[in-house]
Amino acid sequence: MQDNLTTLKVIVVGDQNVGKTHIITQFCIGQIPSNIKSTLGVDFQTKVIRDNLSGESAKLLIYDTAGEEKFHAIAALHYKKAKGCVIVYDVTNRKSFENVERWLNDARNLADQDCIIMLLGNKCDTDDKTLLNQSGQGRQLMNEREVSFEEGASFANINNLSFFEVSAIQKINIKESFGMLGSQIIQLNQSLLLAKGIKGGNKQESAKKPIRLQRSRFECCIQDGREKIDEDYEPKSRCC
Repeated sequence: MQDNLTTLKVIVVGDQNVGKTHIITQFCIGQIPSNIKSTLGVDFQTKVIRDNLSGESAKLLIYDTAGEEKFHAIAALHYKKAKGCVIVYDVTNRKSFENVERWLNDARNLADQDCIIMLLGNKCDTDDKTLLNQSGQGRQLMNEREVSFEEGASFANINNLSFFEVSAIQKINIKESFGMLGSQIIQLNQSLLLAKGIKGGNKQESAKKPIRLQRSRFECCIQDGREKIDEDYEPKSRCC
């Protein structure tokens, strides 16, 4: 059944080490990667989602891009035909937040106009100060927050973006954020398909209607000129 689903492309961008791979893996398979390493170039994962409002399901093809500058040109190629773009920053790294504007400009300049953009502030679990490490043994000190929730929300509001603070490790707002984005994409895609169907239907209806030829303004004069060739020509009243 999944082979028949519409595939919708989503690209996830942001600076290096903001947690893009962790977020994607947590959403797609329900856990963070066991091996922590930077993405080289581009990787992708898939996840089937369902929009509760329309009842439609779709497969999200989620592209995980490298945040390093040397891979920027490669990542830029994957905005094409993307229906959704997720920009991620790290709430414990102000520089990653300051660079959001650059990522947003890329998305708006390189993606299609119907691409829905969402902003995520990752590592909001830093407010907990300490967390269990990945092995579940002992505790590790978290970095201090450098970007407030209000700053992220304000930037998103000014730029008309959906916004969540999330934690890939603690599973905070991962399903909620991608679920909202997926539903928005599905609903927009359905609207576009419906609009195309209506336009196509109008064309078909027009094709079925008989073509009515209207008499030209000068047709009588042209006809009058032709009749003068006949010997039995009788002048008719002229219209022009």
